Amino acid sequence: MEMRYTVPKEMPRGTHYGNNYWMVPSAKMNRFVTAFSNLEYYNIIMLEMSAKVEGYCEQPCELVVPVSEADLKEKEKELQKKTEDEEKHVIPDVYVLYKDGTEEIQEVKYLSELNKDDEKGERSRRQIKFEKQWCLEHGLRFALRTDELLIPNNYLISNLAFMHARVYREGTFLNNDALRRLQIAFETGRKKVTVRDLTGILGLSIADCWTVVSNLYYHGLLSLDMDGLLNQYTEVHLNGDKKV
Repeated sequence: MEMRYTVPKEMPRGTHYGNNYWMVPSAKMNRFVTAFSNLEYYNIIMLEMSAKVEGYCEQPCELVVPVSEADLKEKEKELQKKTEDEEKHVIPDVYVLYKDGTEEIQEVKYLSELNKDDEKGERSRRQIKFEKQWCLEHGLRFALRTDELLIPNNYLISNLAFMHARVYREGTFLNNDALRRLQIAFETGRKKVTVRDLTGILGLSIADCWTVVSNLYYHGLLSLDMDGLLNQYTEVHLNGDKKV
């Protein structure tokens, strides 16, 4: 299945939420991806390193959602009179295509912003309502990505960014030789394997072992503990039954 959106809409930096602007080199999309806040950057890193994601596009399109008379009365009482056929224009944060063919629109927001009892909070809640409605009408899934999801601990993003840098630098081509050697190690009765153990199993330096770990994690073939800072004693585990 081809991606519905591949070219991001141009967004003036000064008009978007957030003071932190990122240009992220994307291994998945083979271009630089733009994030307009730290939280959007965290989301991009998670998409980059997810084996379930085929591709994605930031600021993918402008959604046009009809606004009903009831909605107008609820949220625009103090403003000028609106008509029943007024339209709301919204640009979502990310479009995602998953490898199973599922398409998703993502909105990235801080919970504190969503819960604010002011115009900014109300505007954010309206935006999410508009996007949900549009997705329902166009056959896409909607996902709200908050800091509660994207920052579950102090280490996840820094660990993913550490591995992503290696995947981007070395390429995304699956390292089948390393996978085969690791499979043999587990098949011969090893209960656990640390990154340090990989230096003997693979005959590589610690730095090169981290490149292998990052590559296999990117392809969803290996998992490791993300609750602490990655180091040479981090244990790795093979996923699934892929044989090479």
